[in-house]
Amino acid sequence: MVLLAALGFRTVPSDTSAAVIAGPYGADDCEIQIGPEGRLLSVWCQDDTTVRLWDLIKRERIADLGDHRGEVRRVRFSPDGRSLAVVNGPEFSETEVVLWDTATGRATARYLSRDRFPELSFSPSGKTLAITGVDGPRDVTFFDIQTGHRIANWPGFSPWPFQLASDNTILRWLTMNSPGDGQLWSIKTGDRIAPTIDVRTSGLLSPDRRVLAAYDRNSATFFSTESGLVLYRIDHDSRPYFSVNGRLLTITTPDKPNMVQIFDAHSGKHLCSLPGRFGRLTMSADETVAATENGDTVTLWEIWTCRRLHDFVVPESSLRSITVGHTGQVVFLVFARPREAAEPSIQAWKAPDRLAGHVAPQNEPERREIITPPDDRLFADVSTDEEIRVRRSADGHLISTVSLPALAGSVEGRPLNGSPEGSFSSNGQILCLSIGDETFLVAAESARLLAVISSDDTVASVGGWNQYFVGHPDGVITLRDTASGRVVAAWRGHAGAIRKMSVSPDGRTLISYSADGTVRLWDVDAAWRLAHP
Repeated sequence: MVLLAALGFRTVPSDTSAAVIAGPYGADDCEIQIGPEGRLLSVWCQDDTTVRLWDLIKRERIADLGDHRGEVRRVRFSPDGRSLAVVNGPEFSETEVVLWDTATGRATARYLSRDRFPELSFSPSGKTLAITGVDGPRDVTFFDIQTGHRIANWPGFSPWPFQLASDNTILRWLTMNSPGDGQLWSIKTGDRIAPTIDVRTSGLLSPDRRVLAAYDRNSATFFSTESGLVLYRIDHDSRPYFSVNGRLLTITTPDKPNMVQIFDAHSGKHLCSLPGRFGRLTMSADETVAATENGDTVTLWEIWTCRRLHDFVVPESSLRSITVGHTGQVVFLVFARPREAAEPSIQAWKAPDRLAGHVAPQNEPERREIITPPDDRLFADVSTDEEIRVRRSADGHLISTVSLPALAGSVEGRPLNGSPEGSFSSNGQILCLSIGDETFLVAAESARLLAVISSDDTVASVGGWNQYFVGHPDGVITLRDTASGRVVAAWRGHAGAIRKMSVSPDGRTLISYSADGTVRLWDVDAAWRLAHP
């Protein structure tokens, strides 16, 4: 304690910062799993028959789920968080799957499987559960979660990967490693209700699992995963794309090859046609604004209204990529650099004018990516080049240059494999670069290396690496401010090395597991108040 004080930071007493203490469990390894929406936490340990269920919002224990036949092997929450499936059983014996009500802590159903590690799949609504091995080693059995009753059993359906697309349908993928070829089946009738998506026809499932696309070189058919009925068909000459949230569909059609067609993915309603050479379209992170290229013009659009926001006149034919900033107001353009370098290779635009431009190095990297913080105040040119340059969006002023060879030198003896992947912290002060198994935290405005995080380290980030927790071998957990490198708080409570940590989605609770066999829930707000009295 004296040493901690001498280093210039405060120690948070464990009785005020640790809201609850779970354990000790006397196990060599424990798993912590946060449920949907970050409300629930499950804790289970090696060679243990009990799952501890906690409410992260209230920081209260809900129940100890311990009425199992043997050691816990796998735990899975339903998408709605109302149910928890626990796979358990003694070695060399039938496996038990117990379904628990997370609100009451009561077991609502028990099923036996002949598979040691049966496959489980919940429907998106959380009302239906599929389990393999109940009646045979390759069968799939479907259960109604509310009643616990069996809906249907299909012999010989696995071992192909599958997932419940809805309460009524199951999607079976016909390739083991890369789901892309599949079939949609009715659970109740056992009939295939959508044409086989085979080698000649590719399959694409929307992120919200509501629409399945079967497409070939000439056309695409879109099925409802709920009913298996055809929603709509589109003739096209390019691959269809769903937006991240699954609500939008973009595609190009033969009659308008230089137009990007945007559809409501659920209904097939055509929203608008946006002029875009080669069907190129880029969306903002929130999918409200899009940018298209058409000849010497890049146009910014409001997606759902298809309203034209602004046109940017740019050098024709050499445009390589378009990046729309987080705010949807700034557009970054990357050009193939001409020999004369008459135009800047990277340009930032904001209606109505070009904000800035700069010439990238003479050698053209294999990959070039523009990343920005949430406010788009800066941008970084992340590429396979040896340098990453951070510039001000408003005028293109070079703020800092990060040397990748210098980063490699900081981890001597551990080779850096792979291309850099970059992001900014939420406040834009920290540039986070992931290369192979290493994450480098760099000050965006000075290029000073602040920290190196290895995949072997026990860390948990807060605010996109604005701050981060470090678990130490002596059981101490420290909170570091990334920009200053200062340790602003330390928690004592664990009596062994910190093995795992995770921050709840709302950022209010830190969960830690130690070699002493305990799992602790810490009040992050208390540490923040201590660091900012």
